[in-house]
Amino acid sequence: NLNDVKKDFATIDTNGDGMISREEMGHSDTFNQQEIDALFTLGDSNSDGEIDLEEFIGVLYPMVAQAMFKFTKDIHTVDDARFLFQQLDKDGDGLLSMEEMRKCGTRFNAKEIEALFAVGDINNDGEIDINEFLNVMCPAATTVIARIRSQFPSPLDIEACFNEIDIDHDGKITKCELTQFSTFNEQEINAVFDLGDADRDGQIDLNEFITVMTTSSPVPYTEAGETVKVGDLEIYKVGGGAKCVIWCHDLAGFSGVDRIRQLADKMATSGYLVVIPNFLPNQEGGSLYDQEYIKSVSDWNKLRDVWVETLYPWIRDEMGAKSIGVVGVGWGAYLATRLSSYGEVNAGAIVNPSTSVVVEFMQEDLYELYEEVSSPQLYTTARDDCPNEKHDGLAYKIFKSCKFGQQCEFHDLPDVFNGYLLEGDRSVECIAIQAKRTLNNIIAFFKPLLRYPGEVIIEESDLPKAKKFAEVDLDYHSSNTCRMCLEVSHQAHKSELKSAIRSS
Repeated sequence: NLNDVKKDFATIDTNGDGMISREEMGHSDTFNQQEIDALFTLGDSNSDGEIDLEEFIGVLYPMVAQAMFKFTKDIHTVDDARFLFQQLDKDGDGLLSMEEMRKCGTRFNAKEIEALFAVGDINNDGEIDINEFLNVMCPAATTVIARIRSQFPSPLDIEACFNEIDIDHDGKITKCELTQFSTFNEQEINAVFDLGDADRDGQIDLNEFITVMTTSSPVPYTEAGETVKVGDLEIYKVGGGAKCVIWCHDLAGFSGVDRIRQLADKMATSGYLVVIPNFLPNQEGGSLYDQEYIKSVSDWNKLRDVWVETLYPWIRDEMGAKSIGVVGVGWGAYLATRLSSYGEVNAGAIVNPSTSVVVEFMQEDLYELYEEVSSPQLYTTARDDCPNEKHDGLAYKIFKSCKFGQQCEFHDLPDVFNGYLLEGDRSVECIAIQAKRTLNNIIAFFKPLLRYPGEVIIEESDLPKAKKFAEVDLDYHSSNTCRMCLEVSHQAHKSELKSAIRSS
């Protein structure tokens, strides 16, 4: 499928620059010389001796090239691309999902949407942000701009550069001014005007210049947190605040070979301090069904010492945590369940639990393990997960009989399989949708349960209510965020441009 093609591209691109050369392709065992010649004849559309991801996929999947043409045929400037993104971003979260694209009605079919995500989802998180979108819509120009924008650390630096170039002080710069009074080369100047000259009048004003210079080419995912050492314990730490979430990793470990750190980074943006302790130092990567391996890494007496002597004191004393939630995925569900028996833990969220397997190998009592849990739990299971942790299973029956039972939730997902959250192919729509929902459900579940004494809580009823249209003060109304205003402005801009063309 398309995701396999993307993986092949990444394997061949040994220097990670987002381009494949003949030399790189020759060193791979994927294509023979005849196939390489054909790929470059068909794919190297700009004859620069290299093939980017879109060109690579376009050759192997001609349908992708057709879909990209449909997406980009009406996109002439970065303003057009940004407007289309805002129209497609139905929930206004700054990200496009396949689900949102499907809701566009008959505008795009399933294959076209798959093509857009195959080419555009650079960091493989199942969503497309504005920079990824612009890279698809204006690929050549965004690559050039990304190279030169490092000269301008802030919008003030961009404005200063603009004022230096604008010699006649008319509030606009021309290609001639940019050529004479800047260090940009011809390729960079053309990129600036391709993206910024919305009305094609040969001039760019300050706002257009800033918009162009703050447009960046997307890059593969980079971690937002850091790894710290607490005694002998390694911990990946991201975010901050008094609400701490301990993420118990699966057997792949805490190093981020799966999607665990990306999910932790995402959760941290909701106001949490998220930590991933390394519970498997130098032991990660084993099989869940290797009994001897599981017995060697799941000894709770040793793991409990990590919690009691190192992890909890550090979270409480150095990080200042006032409430704690735990997340456990796969093998980590066993640890999260164990930690949920401690009074310091306010809530737990379990995904694809392997708890029943671990307990069986350790010759422990599953009933007793669940009876010891003392805080509300959220369980999310896939089609092939153990029935003990599903709706009406053993965990469900035990938790529902507890005093916190009404706060527990069980979500069964019949359309995905074990591993969908950390390792699932996000180019598959149901996996992308369920992975996003799972994380959002965990965040929503923790929200009321991780409140702590003395926390200032702003209820929705305390927020200003939306005004009726007649009550809106137009002097302070923001046309940059109102969807209707954006559309009116964009259509008016196009109408003005057509009138100018007719009059000329």
